[in-house]
Amino acid sequence: MNVFIFTGLLISLIANNMADERERKRIVNGQDVQLFDVPSQVALMMRDEDGYFDKRCGAVLIALNKILTAAHCVKGVDLSDLRAVVGLLNYYGPLTGYEQVVPFSKSNMYEDHWVIQGMEIYDIAVLTLATPVRPNKNVEVVKLADEIDRYVNTSCIVSGWGYNNKSLGTHPNRLQKAITILISSTDCKKFWPKFAEALDKELFLCVFNKNGTSGRPNSICSGDSGGPLYCGPNKDILVGTAVGNDVKCNGMLPQVFTNVAAYKDWLADKL
Repeated sequence: MNVFIFTGLLISLIANNMADERERKRIVNGQDVQLFDVPSQVALMMRDEDGYFDKRCGAVLIALNKILTAAHCVKGVDLSDLRAVVGLLNYYGPLTGYEQVVPFSKSNMYEDHWVIQGMEIYDIAVLTLATPVRPNKNVEVVKLADEIDRYVNTSCIVSGWGYNNKSLGTHPNRLQKAITILISSTDCKKFWPKFAEALDKELFLCVFNKNGTSGRPNSICSGDSGGPLYCGPNKDILVGTAVGNDVKCNGMLPQVFTNVAAYKDWLADKL
């Protein structure tokens, strides 16, 4: 890691946060992630008009030189204004020594388009890093799910930074995670009939944990778009990435994710 580059990015984040408390995507009723728990998590940063870097979206490391995120996070964005931060645990510091900051060289968004009530269904993109990252105990390539049936009605986790409740004043420094449940498409359609066709085509999947932590619902809110949904016994299989949605921040509705397995052939071609 270039300590000077990363320290400069941290200073940029702190300054920008003090100047602008605009709404960001957030994990609701989450808990602190411990070092090495989520080594494939990526923070996608973007430079604003004042030259400060701030978190744009979540992302996941799918190869040493590739990240996966939501297409709407990068659509119309100049790649030179984006950075991937891997190995990051504490958003504003202190450093753990595992962080790396890398620019991008290429962006690939899914070629087809399908919009339902203003929402892009094919909300997935692969970004190529200018240089490969160096793997370490907190920087690892994720394993991709090739199907989802085995994970339905099992516990999974979502992770990300951002505000951890509905109050914009609560923005955690530490990466957050929340336990949730992958529900069936049939159950999800009861809440989201407008996405019935996308669910039937297995392009979307849904998670829902109304009882959550200490009886409070766990969820993402307004986003953490592009951020990961991990399932499996060790919660280390990437099953989905968060899409942009207008669901409220109370965890009372299922959260919608892109089904990574639906894109396995496309992803194999991009890798």
